[in-house]
Amino acid sequence: MPNKIKAACFSLDPPHEGCAVIRLINPLARLADEIEAYWAIEWRNDVPVTRMEDLAGMDLFIFTRMFAHPYTQPLIEQILDSGKPTIYETDDLLTDLPSDSVYTPYRNLLCELISRCSAVTVSTEELRKAYLRYNRNIYILPNLLNEKCWFADDPAQERGTGNRVITIGYAGSTSHRDDLALVEEALLQIADKWKERVTFKFLGCAPPKFRQCTNVVVHDAFVGYGKYPSALGSLGLDIGIAPLVDNPFNRCKSNQKWLEYSACGIAGVYSDLPPYSDSVVNGRTGILVANTTEAWFQAIDSLVANKQGRTAMAKAAYDEVRKRFTFGAGIQQYLDVYRKLAANRA
Repeated sequence: MPNKIKAACFSLDPPHEGCAVIRLINPLARLADEIEAYWAIEWRNDVPVTRMEDLAGMDLFIFTRMFAHPYTQPLIEQILDSGKPTIYETDDLLTDLPSDSVYTPYRNLLCELISRCSAVTVSTEELRKAYLRYNRNIYILPNLLNEKCWFADDPAQERGTGNRVITIGYAGSTSHRDDLALVEEALLQIADKWKERVTFKFLGCAPPKFRQCTNVVVHDAFVGYGKYPSALGSLGLDIGIAPLVDNPFNRCKSNQKWLEYSACGIAGVYSDLPPYSDSVVNGRTGILVANTTEAWFQAIDSLVANKQGRTAMAKAAYDEVRKRFTFGAGIQQYLDVYRKLAANRA
């Protein structure tokens, strides 16, 4: 067996943030027999502090997301000058943020970091293509689910009776308000047609008009990712929605909501954009729709009306995700990339 790789990870995101957990914390924990991961930054009095002294002992350095910042620049230069392999890791198109983003002033630093790293790891093909202008050495490491946290229920077992209330819902942070605005009118039409036969649950974010409805439950606090699988599962959703505004940033996002809904045995309706169209088999493992009120209404309405189809779709999606998008199925891809890059260490 090859010697363990010593990898230092540099992130300014809180450790409970979903992106850090999904892309690094959980995968590296699964690879603990092969990779010794060091989390090199901790927060003290709201200031990021390097907590490692032996940087020279590392085989590989991993920078995540928006680590490029005037405060961290001296450390970045020290690591880049070491000649050791470096990775820039992200699952978002952070070089194309809105002008009002708090990260926008540091875009040039980020672009420079990406271009100077040995390699870039991303979650999707669209994201790979977007970052090629900065770095030609890019690897796709798809998002994977930890089997120990997901797949608790068998979606083949339909909850309750055929006459029960159908629960439609969404889980996501407040950054998705514009996405939910796309489907607000369609959801109101569903509520009007089906009345007491449907209920709606939202975790983290909800369309404003729904907050006053009697058949709506809103959980405003979005939980950390460690508690998220159980929080999503506890909503008891039959139908999950995942609208996305069509823009370059969203086109580069991953299929994470499809993975999560599917692992919870939830039949899903998704915007027909690359995050979902690249993985969802339309009509079998989910429904892909255009971003129109009519399309969203028809898709949700069809699932409410068709118990057998809804259950079959949830089961097919569950099986597909469990087969292809778990650590057991795909973690070797991560190890192969890290080993290949670490082999180039000075």
